[in-house]
Order: sequence, then C-alpha cells, then structure tokens
Amino acid sequence: MERIIFRGKRIDNEQWIYGDLIRFFNQTYIFNFSYKSKKTNLWCKETNFCMGGIEQVDTGTIGQCISSFKNFIIYEGDIVKYGLQAGKKETSFAVVKYNKILCSFILIKNRKQCGNICQAIKVVGNFYDATKEQMKEWGL
Repeated sequence: MERIIFRGKRIDNEQWIYGDLIRFFNQTYIFNFSYKSKKTNLWCKETNFCMGGIEQVDTGTIGQCISSFKNFIIYEGDIVKYGLQAGKKETSFAVVKYNKILCSFILIKNRKQCGNICQAIKVVGNFYDATKEQMKEWGL
C-alpha cells in the first residue's frame, strides 16, 4: 500500500514538517514517525498509545505529496518549471494545485489551468515561501 505524505508549516515556528495528516478536535496536525519531539506527545487512552512527533500546522499551508516524479518530489503548492510543448525548449512556471473536478493535480498560472503535472521539469520553490520578487520573476 502506498503511503500518502503531507507537509505543512508548524504553528509554533513556521518550519515545514512532513508526515501523516491528522485532524483532531477541529485542529490539524502532522505526525512524523521519524521526528522526535520532547514538547509534544499526544496520549490516546483508547489505544494506550503515545504519539510523539505530532505538531499542529497552519491549515493554509497543507499540501499532499504527489509522488516522487522524474527523480524529484512534488507537493501541492510547489512552484514548478515546466515545458510548454513537447519537443520545444520553451519553459514557464506554475503552481501545483489539486483539481476536484478532474480528481488530479494540475498546473495553475494566473488562476487558469496551464498544464498538467507530467510537464513538470523541476521544483523551484513553493507558493508559501516565495517572495514577491520571485513571484514576479516567475510570472505568477
């Protein structure tokens, strides 16, 4: 079974954390199995299990890992460089978003679909950390 991985920015320090997405009492957390946190341990009485490495995240920054694709990992919210047409060297930049109607990840530029994830060449950043100058440079 393939594991679905999410990322999100932690509420306490705005650093990225990667792992399983958990919604618990109207709060959103990411649980990283390889991450050790002395500060945050959530004890579940029903299962008698301690979940260390769980951090609350900003829901606006949560993105699902699409896959390890062409030797790089792409998450929803990433900014990618992509090829405009097969066989041509012309490239552009777009944001990776999930389209609920198509049930797939697509590339968005200027609020319009401009391509599909198969056209991605490399990840150059992400929507949440990019500066205004970078967004302007990338034409986003």
